[in-house]
Formats: sequence, C-alpha cells, structure tokens
Amino acid sequence: MNNGYVTYQEHAEKAKTPGEIFMQDINARIENATNDSIQIALNPRINIEATADRFGSETSGRFSIRHAKCRKHPSVWNSR
Repeated sequence: MNNGYVTYQEHAEKAKTPGEIFMQDINARIENATNDSIQIALNPRINIEATADRFGSETSGRFSIRHAKCRKHPSVWNSR
C-alpha cells in the first residue's frame, strides 16, 4: 500500500458523540499473505511493516509497526 488513508469511527455506549481517528500517508508492505493451506504449511509466517500519520486522538503523530505472526490453518481454530 502506498500513500493510503483510513478513517475509523466508533460510538461508545455512554458517549454523547462518536470518537474518530484517521490515518493518512499509510505505506505498508505485507509478505506471505495467503489462504492457501499448502503455502501456509510451507511457510506459516505473515510479515507486516507499515508507517502512517495518525490524527484525531491524544497520540497524534507518525508511527510505525513491524509485525510477524505464525498462522495456523483455520481448521484448527474450532478444534478443542
């Protein structure tokens, strides 16, 4: 994603007005995103690197994330 924009709004149960934040100038790289069970078995990691400008909250400013997660096939989510 290059130069993306996202708005999120939520109205809390006891709030008078909804709260809103928005992020702009989103630049992200996502690697190994798939729902192919064979590919997940071969490499279960998904990598995300992103930066963005965040506004509309107490913590406005530039931020970045780097996240790697090991996925399991959806069939194991319901097994107990």
